[in-house]
Amino acid sequence: MKRIIILLPFLILPLPAAPTNTAASASSSAATAAAKTADNASKAEEALANTKRTFLYGTPAQIRGTLDRIKKTKSDRELDIISEHYKGERKRPVKLAILAFFKEVIDARAKPILLAALADEDDAVSKEAYGMLVYYPEKDLEQFMIKGLTLRDTVSLEGCIKALGEIKSQNAATNLIALYTNEATKESTRSEIIAALGKIGVREAEEHIRNAARDAGESAFVRYQAIVALKAFPTRENWSVLQSILAEDVSELTARVIYVLPAYGAFTDVKRELIDAAKSDSERVRETAVKGLSQYKGEDTKKLLLFRLATEASTDVVLAVLDALAEYDDGDGPASESARTAIRDMYKNARVTKVKNRAKEILDKKGIVIDEKK
Repeated sequence: MKRIIILLPFLILPLPAAPTNTAASASSSAATAAAKTADNASKAEEALANTKRTFLYGTPAQIRGTLDRIKKTKSDRELDIISEHYKGERKRPVKLAILAFFKEVIDARAKPILLAALADEDDAVSKEAYGMLVYYPEKDLEQFMIKGLTLRDTVSLEGCIKALGEIKSQNAATNLIALYTNEATKESTRSEIIAALGKIGVREAEEHIRNAARDAGESAFVRYQAIVALKAFPTRENWSVLQSILAEDVSELTARVIYVLPAYGAFTDVKRELIDAAKSDSERVRETAVKGLSQYKGEDTKKLLLFRLATEASTDVVLAVLDALAEYDDGDGPASESARTAIRDMYKNARVTKVKNRAKEILDKKGIVIDEKK
């Protein structure tokens, strides 16, 4: 009997593909990135732990060093650590360092610290806290600001006065006027009171402000503040006072009158006054006038500004002119007619870095691209 042998075809199955170089590289990169992220997170946690240890166990000098570092980073988590730590802090140098820190780093987490410091039995700490109020001018701290008007320390006292002005405290007006009229009050403090009363704008203060502004025998700083404060009281009588001050022809006084002119539009042609002032020999007066002219656009104003830009020697005035010209949306043309061209030319040709940078900022905001090669 014959046997029949049937040969079946041999099937060759494909082997799994070896990973390509690209896939292997991507996998390796992802693993490296993940490891690096984890390492960074670990380092960040260790840094936070070290910050906590420094506040718990460090010397005042070490804590000040840590605070100096946090001023630069402004790390939220480290700011939380400072705020939490202050609650149990007993050492005066550390308390003072933390208060000083929150004068530079303005942050809501300073509020509970400030309240605690204001109530501190240590006079050095509470005094520092009162001086800190000017950095946190908030209405719910008004009672402390008013209480601070009795302080002998000039820095803390004047800080409270400034803060009361910032919050426009009607409640403090009587106290401020009483302090102003006290003959023992220092000149610098009287100056700050006048400035605050101008911001508050109470009628009871108007006569004191007007008298200080027109009194040629008054100290310069008090007069400066009084003239600016008259902005809050645009009456014909006060306009007459301002005119008499202009007649004195003292540049620092004139500059401040020019600053408040827009509030007195009912009594004079403000635009004409500003244009005249922009031609003054005084740099300070020209600068103030040019800033004011930014509110009074027109072809005559633009021509004056373009002339000032082309001929002005004072950097501060040039910067003010650039800002005023930025209000004009004209097209290309001669630099004597086009604000756009004049600003572009100033960017290309200015030798003063501040001027060049300001021109570039204005051009960027207007979407004007400069060909640096030309």
